[in-house]
Amino acid sequence: MADDWHFEPKLGHSGKDRGSRPRSQLSALAKTARWGKVRTFERPKLAVGTVRFNGRGKGAAAMARHSASPTRRLAFVKTSIATAGRSGTQAFAMHIAYISRDGTSERGGPGRIFDRSRDEADPHAFNARARGDVRQFRWVVSPDDVGEMEDLTRFTRTLMKQVERDLRREVDWVAASHFNTANPHIHIAIRGGTPGVDELIIARLYLTHGLRHRSEEIITAELGHRRALDIAANLSRVAAQDRYTFIDKDLARSAKSGQVDLSSPAPGLSVSSWSSRLHRLGHLRSRGLAEHVGGPVWRLQPGWGDTLREMGRQLEVQQGLAAVLGDRLDPGNLQEFSTGLPAAAVTGRLAGVVVERAPTGRHVVILEGLDGRQWTARIPAREARALPEPGSVLTLVSAPGASLAAGAASADTDDGHPALPVRFMVDTWIPLDQQVRRKAYTWLDQVEDAALKDAPGFGAEVRAARLARRLWLQSQGLYPPAREALQAQELRDVAEAEAGRLGKRYIQVADREVFRGLYAGYIDTAQGRFAVIAGETRFTLAAWSEGQAPVIGQQASVERSAVAFSRVLTRTPTQAH
Repeated sequence: MADDWHFEPKLGHSGKDRGSRPRSQLSALAKTARWGKVRTFERPKLAVGTVRFNGRGKGAAAMARHSASPTRRLAFVKTSIATAGRSGTQAFAMHIAYISRDGTSERGGPGRIFDRSRDEADPHAFNARARGDVRQFRWVVSPDDVGEMEDLTRFTRTLMKQVERDLRREVDWVAASHFNTANPHIHIAIRGGTPGVDELIIARLYLTHGLRHRSEEIITAELGHRRALDIAANLSRVAAQDRYTFIDKDLARSAKSGQVDLSSPAPGLSVSSWSSRLHRLGHLRSRGLAEHVGGPVWRLQPGWGDTLREMGRQLEVQQGLAAVLGDRLDPGNLQEFSTGLPAAAVTGRLAGVVVERAPTGRHVVILEGLDGRQWTARIPAREARALPEPGSVLTLVSAPGASLAAGAASADTDDGHPALPVRFMVDTWIPLDQQVRRKAYTWLDQVEDAALKDAPGFGAEVRAARLARRLWLQSQGLYPPAREALQAQELRDVAEAEAGRLGKRYIQVADREVFRGLYAGYIDTAQGRFAVIAGETRFTLAAWSEGQAPVIGQQASVERSAVAFSRVLTRTPTQAH
């Protein structure tokens, strides 16, 4: 009887590969288990053409999007790719300096750079490893429920571990959590590698969808799925927002010739989602962006999506203003700096910068003017890197051909024609309170009383500071202030302090002399910003000039106090000042 039931199992062929052997199949199973690929059984197959782009992570992105639960927690993800241009990897290092700038941490201090294992990573070492890279991937991840999350650093590390499993390789990355906006978020910078060595190419599908779905999976694992009541409340809230939302994306996809038919829920569309579309169209009609044709048919106005995106950018700026100015925010006294008035200018204290989440990544400068008003002006991200720290004093100028110290931003008017450029110059690099008792020739010594007459707000603060400054100078026997003598005294004091910090001897570069060394940081003084150029045993100070964005450790030469930086980093970066 036993012989009748005896059989010998044999492993058959796998798919179309008729020549595959058991070892290759077992290896494939082991590889799948190792990288944690999403299981596909009990789910319908992906549609043909879902995975279309070259690069790593396309399969993981397709499966992550395919298996996304409608009850998952949501996140906003912005992706950009910077390439090495004429300046090489200098722009990469500038971005690392930008995300680690002051005022971005939870307590308002400098941004903390961390990586896979260190809470205090060395950004200069990261920049040194990236010298031959061709690109840098930059991600901004902002969970919707960030207030409920326990630790953004732990979340980032979990996300990057998943990214490495999806890309099937280790990646070199650093990140920083920012709390200086209404929506706390994480900046992640990833090395793109060197061609032929360790170059990293990520599929477009992963950048546009996969990373967001992976972020949402991790957030959901920590906080749990949203309840049906929470989803309905969120849909109702989103339907009434003045920005371009995911409901609008659905409307744009389903619209035919600008018309949307809501006669019945589409296949696979829940009743709540169908209801949210109806509520959304009603809200768009109240904003003049949609029209009820009759019955279940609605018509969307031309350009409705662009209008909503601009409304969303304005909302982000308003939220950022509230976060930066706090109780000082006066909506009735707020004004956007106009680029349409020739030779228009406004001077004030830099209160902060709001970064738009839109793909343009424009920065909105917030200025507390001497006239008592609060001003905003938009500038590109590349120009924002030249901005000084909050508390400094800037002058915004709308004048073609102006020769100023920092940067310019061109905008487009409503009719599509280019407007006059918005330029800014730095009046003083140090805050007002540091100028009152400073043995130097300060900006307070130069401000004209006519510009401060009866001015409220910041103008009133400057008037009070000027009075305190005058009394202090009189007590020190320095009134009226002698410009050349005070500037020379300040430079001697700064050089002495820096000599003690560096353990090197300060020298002043004479005529026809050239001093070569490494860029070791900068110092902000009452008379301007100075670059610190250090040699083996000596160092010097060189005046900061327009367009400079050196990297710590970059070679430089100084002649008559003017500094020129080389394009190639040849030595290990030193610690920043």
